[in-house]
Amino acid sequence: NRLWEAADHMRANSSLRLNEFAEPVLGLIFLKFAGVKHSKTENEIAEERKSKTKNHGGASVARERPVSSTDYHARGTLFVPEKARFSYLIELPEGSDMGKAVNDAMKEIEAENKELAGILPKSFQNLDSRSIITLLKNFNQIPDDIEGDAFGRIYEYFLGKFAIADGSGGGEFFTPTSIVKLIVEILEPYKGYIYDPACGSGGMFVQSVEFIKRHFENGKKIKASREVSIYGQEKTDQTVRIAKMNLAIHGLSGDIRQGNTYYEDLHRSVGKFDFAMANPPFNVNGIDKERIKDDPRFPYGIPRNDNGNYIWIQLFLSALKNTGRAGFVMANSASDAGHSEKEIRMKIIEDDLVDVMIVVGPNMFYNVVIPVTLWFLDKGKKKTDRKGKILFIDARSIYHQIDRAHREWTDKHVEYIAEIVQRYRGEKGTEKYTDIKGICRVATIQQVREAGYSLNPNDYVGIADRINDALPLRDQFEKLNNFLKEQTINSQKLKPEIVKTIQSYAKLDWKHVDFSSVEVLEQLIHLIYVEWFVNYRYPGHEKIKMVDSGTDFGKIPMGWEIKSIGEKITILKGKNITQNTISAGEVPVVAGGMGPAYYHNTSNASGPVITVSASGANAGFVNLYFEDIWASDCSFINKSVTDFVFFYHSLLKERQKEITHKQRGAAQAHVYPRDLMNIKVVYPQDESLIRDFENAITPLYLLIENLKKRAESSKQL
Repeated sequence: NRLWEAADHMRANSSLRLNEFAEPVLGLIFLKFAGVKHSKTENEIAEERKSKTKNHGGASVARERPVSSTDYHARGTLFVPEKARFSYLIELPEGSDMGKAVNDAMKEIEAENKELAGILPKSFQNLDSRSIITLLKNFNQIPDDIEGDAFGRIYEYFLGKFAIADGSGGGEFFTPTSIVKLIVEILEPYKGYIYDPACGSGGMFVQSVEFIKRHFENGKKIKASREVSIYGQEKTDQTVRIAKMNLAIHGLSGDIRQGNTYYEDLHRSVGKFDFAMANPPFNVNGIDKERIKDDPRFPYGIPRNDNGNYIWIQLFLSALKNTGRAGFVMANSASDAGHSEKEIRMKIIEDDLVDVMIVVGPNMFYNVVIPVTLWFLDKGKKKTDRKGKILFIDARSIYHQIDRAHREWTDKHVEYIAEIVQRYRGEKGTEKYTDIKGICRVATIQQVREAGYSLNPNDYVGIADRINDALPLRDQFEKLNNFLKEQTINSQKLKPEIVKTIQSYAKLDWKHVDFSSVEVLEQLIHLIYVEWFVNYRYPGHEKIKMVDSGTDFGKIPMGWEIKSIGEKITILKGKNITQNTISAGEVPVVAGGMGPAYYHNTSNASGPVITVSASGANAGFVNLYFEDIWASDCSFINKSVTDFVFFYHSLLKERQKEITHKQRGAAQAHVYPRDLMNIKVVYPQDESLIRDFENAITPLYLLIENLKKRAESSKQL
C-alpha cells in the first residue's frame, strides 16, 4: 500500500492521464521482478559452475562456454542485460535522460527474450527524469529476497488500484480478484485448454493456475503452468501488453492476440476449448450483425435487439468441447430478458446447458454499480445426476465492505459459495446438498419453464425466514465493534434513546458498542441504506412481492417505482462567488470539495446541506455540512427542498461513482444539477419508509457531527 500511495501521489502531481501513467508504472514493477529473478538464477548458475570446477579440479574451466541468455531461458528465467537492471538505472549520473534509459532497457530485455517482443512499455519519455528516478527508488524498496509469488501479488494489487482510480475505464482491463477466484473454483480447470475472448489483464488465466497449485491431487507435485494452455483475445493493444506482462510476472505464457472478438475469431474457437471464462462488456450496442449473421459461433441465432449480451453468451458456449464448461459475468437483465433474447435463452435451457446461476450484489465491480449475475454453462452436464436441473444462488447478502463504493468476497466467502456448488455436483468429500431458503435452490427445467424461462435466482431461492441471518450488518458487527475500541478519541456511548431508535431496525447488542469513529458510523449508515433501498430488506419487506422492473434494476418491490431524482426534488445551483467580491465573515464558503475555501458574512443555504462540487478536481464530490453555508460553485440540497436531507445524502453517497462519471467538459470537468436530477432511483410506494429511515439514521448523523466538532476542538487546543 505504501508503494501505491507514493506512485499515486506522483500521478496526482503530474499532467498525465491515468491510462498514460498506469502502463509505465506496471512496466517498472515488471522490470524489478525480472531483475530479481535474473540475479537469483545468476547465483544458481555460478554455484553450479563452481561445484563443477571443484569436481574436475579446475580443468574444465577453460573449456566452459560463456553464460548466455540460453542458460536463463532453460531455467524459465528472463535474461536481463546489465544496462536494463534496476541497480544500473538508479546509479546513472544526475542529468541523464532517464526516459530514454528506461526505454532502452525495455528494448534490450525484448531483444534477449523473444516472447516479450513488442510487449513492454516504451513510453517513459512521457515522465520527467525526476519522476522516473523517484519511481525506481520507490520500487527498489521491494527486497530482492522476497519469497513466493509476491511480485505477482504486487502487480495484481496495482492493477486493482488503477482500476478503482479509473472507475468505469478500469473495469475494461481488470476484474476483481474475488470474482475471478469464484469463477475458477466453480469451473475447476485442473487441466486443458482455457479461453478468454475478453481477457483484459489476464486475471482469469493467473487464477486458473493458482487454482491448480491450491488443489494438487493426493499431494501430486506438478508444475501448474504446464497443466493448462492459455488462449486470449482483447480489443486494445495496450491491454494485451498489460496481460502479457501479467502472465510473465507470474511465470506464465499464453497466446494472447489483439482483435475485436465480435468479428474476429483469431483462435478458431468453435469446439476447441475445455474452459471458457470472461468478464465481457455489458449491454453493448452498435454491433454490425450483417458481419456475423453466418458466423458458426452463434448457433442459436443473432438477437434482433441492439444488445450484445446474447452474442457474448453464445461466444462462450460455442467455444466449448462436448464436455467443456464456461463461467462468465453478465448483466442481470440478461437473466430474464424478453423477445429474441428469451428465444435464445429458451433453446439454451432446453438443451440442458445451464448449470449454475449466481446473482451478485452491487458495487462488486469497478465499472458496474448495479448487481450482476455469474453464469455457468456445462456441456457435459447431461451425462451426470444434474441432468435437467439448475442450481440458483443468491449471493447478494454475502460480501465484505472495502469502502463506501466497493465490496469484495473474502476467501471464506468464495469457499462458502463454491462449496454449495460442489455439494450440488456431489463431489467427493462434500456433504449432501440441501436447499437453503434465501440462499440456494435446485430447480428442474420444468420449474424454469413454469417461471417463463427466467434464470434470475431471485425467482427461485425465496426469502430467508429470518432477515437478520442474511443481514450484511451482522457480518460487519463484530469487526465494527473491534475497530471502535481501538479509536483514540474518548469513548462516547449512544444515548438510550438512540439505541432504542436503531434497535427497532436490527436486534443486535447495540448497547455494548462504543460508537466513537466517524468512519465506522458513516459505514454503518451506508450499510443500512443499502440494506433497505438496494437489497430491499427493509422492515416488513417479507410481505411485499418482488416484480420484474423491466430495467437493469431487475426485481423491485411491488408498488415501488423507478423515477429520476428530479421528479421528486429540485436540486439547487449555488451562486458563484469569488474571494474578491465577498466581505470577510464567519460563514464558510464551500464549492462541494473537501472543505470551505474562505468565509463570507451571509449564508444562502441553511444546514444541514448536501453539496456536490460542480467543477475542478473534486467535480462530483458529495459532502454534507451541518452549519449554514454560502454554496458557491456546487449543486446543493437542504431543508428548503426536502425534509429528507439525510436520506438524499445517503443516496448520493451510494451513487458517488456514478455521479463522478457524469463529469463533462474537456478543459475542466463539470457536474451540473441537471446531471444529478437525471439519476434514476427506485423509490418506495410512499414516503413513510423514507421517513422511518430518516428517523433511524438521524441520531447517527448528529453523532458524527458531534465527533467532528470534538476532534476540531482538540486540534485547536
